[in-house]
Amino acid sequence: IRSKALHSDRRAILQALPEISMLDAPTGQVTLVFTDVQGSTVLWDHAPQGMREALALHDAIMRETLGAAEGYEVKTEGDAFMVAFASAPAAVGWCLEVQERLMAADWPAEILGQDEASEVFAEDGTPLLRGLRVRMGAHAGTPICQPDPNTGRMDYFGGMVNRAARVGRAGHGGQILVSGSTWQKIDGQADGATVIDLGEHALKGLERREHLRQILPPPLARRSFPRIKTPNLKKTNLPARLDSFFGREPEIEDLEKRVADGQRLITLLGAGGTGKTRLSQRFGGKMLARFPGGVWFADLTEARSLSGIISAMGMALDVPLTQKDPQAQLANAIMGRGRLLIILDNFEQVVEHGGETVGRWLQRAPEAVFLVSSRILLRIEGEEALYLDPLPVAEAVNLFYDRGRTVQPSFARRDDNEPIVTEICERLDCMSLAIELAAARVRMLSPEQIRQRLSQRFKLLSGQRRDLSDRQATLRGAIDWSWDLLKPCEQSALAQLAIFRGGCTLEATEAVIDLNAFEGEPWVMDTVAALVDHSLLRRTEPIEGHIRYRMLESVREYAAQKLGDDAPAATLRHARYFATFGSEELLTSLDQHGGVERRQMLALEMENLIVGVDGAIAANELDMAAYCALATTPAYQLQGPFRDGIALLNLVSVERLNSRLSGRVLFRCGILYWLLGRPTDGVDECQKALTIYRKSGNRRGEGEVLCVLGGQHQALGQMPQANTYFEAALAAAREVSDRKNEGMALANLGTLNQIKGKPVEASTYYEQALAIHREVGNRRNEGLTLGNLGTLEQLQRRHERARWYFEQALVITREVGNRRFEASVLGNLGSLMYQTGDLAAAEQKLVQAIEISDQVHPVAAAAFRGIIAQIFVDKGELKRARATLGTAISQLAGVDRGEHAKLLCKRAQIEQLTGDTAAASTALAEAQTIAADLKVGAESDLGQELAKARTVLAD
Repeated sequence: IRSKALHSDRRAILQALPEISMLDAPTGQVTLVFTDVQGSTVLWDHAPQGMREALALHDAIMRETLGAAEGYEVKTEGDAFMVAFASAPAAVGWCLEVQERLMAADWPAEILGQDEASEVFAEDGTPLLRGLRVRMGAHAGTPICQPDPNTGRMDYFGGMVNRAARVGRAGHGGQILVSGSTWQKIDGQADGATVIDLGEHALKGLERREHLRQILPPPLARRSFPRIKTPNLKKTNLPARLDSFFGREPEIEDLEKRVADGQRLITLLGAGGTGKTRLSQRFGGKMLARFPGGVWFADLTEARSLSGIISAMGMALDVPLTQKDPQAQLANAIMGRGRLLIILDNFEQVVEHGGETVGRWLQRAPEAVFLVSSRILLRIEGEEALYLDPLPVAEAVNLFYDRGRTVQPSFARRDDNEPIVTEICERLDCMSLAIELAAARVRMLSPEQIRQRLSQRFKLLSGQRRDLSDRQATLRGAIDWSWDLLKPCEQSALAQLAIFRGGCTLEATEAVIDLNAFEGEPWVMDTVAALVDHSLLRRTEPIEGHIRYRMLESVREYAAQKLGDDAPAATLRHARYFATFGSEELLTSLDQHGGVERRQMLALEMENLIVGVDGAIAANELDMAAYCALATTPAYQLQGPFRDGIALLNLVSVERLNSRLSGRVLFRCGILYWLLGRPTDGVDECQKALTIYRKSGNRRGEGEVLCVLGGQHQALGQMPQANTYFEAALAAAREVSDRKNEGMALANLGTLNQIKGKPVEASTYYEQALAIHREVGNRRNEGLTLGNLGTLEQLQRRHERARWYFEQALVITREVGNRRFEASVLGNLGSLMYQTGDLAAAEQKLVQAIEISDQVHPVAAAAFRGIIAQIFVDKGELKRARATLGTAISQLAGVDRGEHAKLLCKRAQIEQLTGDTAAASTALAEAQTIAADLKVGAESDLGQELAKARTVLAD
């Protein structure tokens, strides 16, 4: 309720108005007032004599006050008046005056004795109603003015008059209603009167809603009335959903923000089955309170033309399309409802009509907001796109369980099926439709059986609900819909894109997609852009400035089935393109300036490279297969799994390759064996590569292999042989000016001297290597060398410097994605924190290191478990210490004798503490034997561990 001024003395305003003769009817802009007596039929029936007297009094009051207000009596019908005024203030002032005069009139006792006219008081005794109850409604506008041929008086016609009559009929006896235009004409001033804003209302038979206000004079301000008599139209036609909704809070928040910021056209884009419809309906339901004009949902699934859109919109808004221009009629209906939200679902097949529908409605209805769900952009002015990704994995899993329980109430979430359900959701790209269809199979199949049948996903994911269309009932139907909207050249391109795995670059698509058979030879770039527009490809930017295009796996499998006889040729083009990634020049550049970014981009192509190997072998192009396999090795070396890398290289028959290529394959295979913890197998492969390189005179390749052989012999504890290989590698590198391998050889010599307990020599080698790594831009080896310097400082108890080196190394190793060395640095930090007495922080770092090392470096994982075992000892948890150490020793059996000996030293100490001196002595003796065989010095890591164990046993 709010009060604003009209003027305290309304009579003064009425007297100050221009003089209008009763014979001169107002024309042009006028304000019409319709009045009516409520309950008059009942009063005539129960008190006819009193009603005659009362009606005469009513008419006298109306006409007397009308004359003073210089209003024009247009006509009367029974007890109803139609009155015209030249100004809105005069009309409103007259209504207020009439209500007060009616309240104070000397009504016949017979009338006051009737319920319809009896006196009504407030709680404090203030009279509120008395005598005839007259409702009044005022509306300002420009009617058609035409004299009545029979009476000669002016009459008024047109839409404005109809609206004024509807306003008059909406109220109750004793109530005054004014329309929005009337309120504007009096400038929102109603001083001395009480105003209640009733909001927007539909008026029967009229498309545009009306903003109504109640105005009453101060003495009668406490009158209360039921809801005004306008159609109680619902504010939405959103369907009631019977199942639950999961997730999408970030997307809903995004939509809310865009709408709050004034965005009026948002297109929700996504592939079929990602949940666009459900999200739009969910958002609409949440926004009901913010849109006085309502939230309206129009399903355009069956629309194929402009008339189809118009028809669907008419049904959604409940507007009978009876006019010659239904588009204009809809525009008026939308405009008339003020601020409203319209959801247009499944617009993709009629996007060519977006401008003449949505575009036109946006212009005509400035308060309307449109949310469009589509697989294709509308491309009209003011459009913003919100791309809808599949569900996050956790929400997808929740959805699977919920839908599974609807068909099988006993289906429960258990630890044993959680990983299986998660895998199902991930393999289905976390698409809402696919997950719901898969979950529906819980009625017949276990999660494991569903997983086993995912290779036949289009048969598996066919729904049985009768309330869904084909495009919603099956996964194939959803993708069929998108396929049918494509041009033939776009269909061909999509089918060829199915060869790619894990996404692709535009350059790759241009090398693989062949559209020469189509008229005009469509440009591949434009065709790819069209597929992005159709939401069948998704543009991503995994690395800033590096754009890739991805396809959902279900779409990829569908497209692959469409490729048919063209598959072999497309597969060969794919393999030929990715074989270029295995060139020596490209792989060498990974350890030069800019190599970090090149490594990251190469890692993104791992799936394509593996497919390239298979495709080239199928085409009997073994050189091509070898190049593809070699291109995978940098990623396998950094992140593992090493077994997979070895298996891929072994698919290539080296006997059928040229010598340079066969040497490269054997060499990379040898490195992966070494990293796997099988240095003997690694030596065998590298020796074969070394022989090939020496025969062919490849001195650079020879130097690289020598460096790796040195590292393998070092891992085997064969220090003299390792030193020989490292020195030979250094000489070869310097001979051919291979600065990268020179730096690696120097770093390895530093590690060898560190193991021998020669810190000064080790530091010199490390510093020389570090300078070369930085010179050539070898960030990977720079990180390794910084870590080695940290270990050297730690051995000399310079803890702060050691920590600084480790932290610098950790930054670089995460930058290059070297998971193996990341684990080593984390473990070294844990070891350092243990030495400085921070046991909790040490254990945290070591656990992180073990989690990574168990996947990529079991030797390191065992060493880190040995340190944690020592932490348990210090905490007095000997049982946990022994169990942890037992796991570590098992990991190293027959793998790394030096690390094995260190763990035996720790076992000796633990057994001694538990009182089993015999077991302690046995463990120490075994460690000493290994140390003697390896000829390690007293200052080496193993030498220090032996000394510590001897001290414990001696005590």
